[in-house]
Amino acid sequence: MNHEPPSTFQELFRNNYPTVVLRLMRLVHNQDVAEDLAQEVFLRLYRTPPDDLHKVMPWLSRVLTHIAYDYLREQLRQRSLHSRICATETLQYTEPGSDDVLLQQLDREQVTRVLGRLSNRDQQALLLRHSGYSYREIADILSVHVETVGTLVLRATQRFRREYDKEEGTENDGSRNDPARGSSLGAVSTTGQG
Repeated sequence: MNHEPPSTFQELFRNNYPTVVLRLMRLVHNQDVAEDLAQEVFLRLYRTPPDDLHKVMPWLSRVLTHIAYDYLREQLRQRSLHSRICATETLQYTEPGSDDVLLQQLDREQVTRVLGRLSNRDQQALLLRHSGYSYREIADILSVHVETVGTLVLRATQRFRREYDKEEGTENDGSRNDPARGSSLGAVSTTGQG
């Protein structure tokens, strides 16, 4: 794996660890997390060191920035998911004040059922796109090329609509194209972008 003698790695670690942790602290604002992420940075250094070890600090800076942003994106994703779950639970346990609120809740439940019948990749693509993520962010999360995200989202949307139409046709006796109900997929969006 590593083409350098272990003493060189140990020296690089001793000399750069405090700086790496400090820079990570500025990004994640948590000492324990910064130390954990620093371990990942140095693990990457050990596994795939830069060609020029005299320029290791710029390499470490680039890697630590990527690792910190990955961590922050994951935290944001988890908070967003938690907020959506809490909002759904709150909606389920409150008395509907009007028919509109009840219809929205039923539509959300139907959308959730339809999403459950799609592949994980389709679910993720649709939820990420309708939660306001950019194509670049979706590509990073799904580990695909950014150029394929538009097609991926389009095909997932088409599969969603087919499944939704099937369910609407069986539950509402053909009233599935009622424009008054609005966009089905928008029902899962908590950001208002549907």
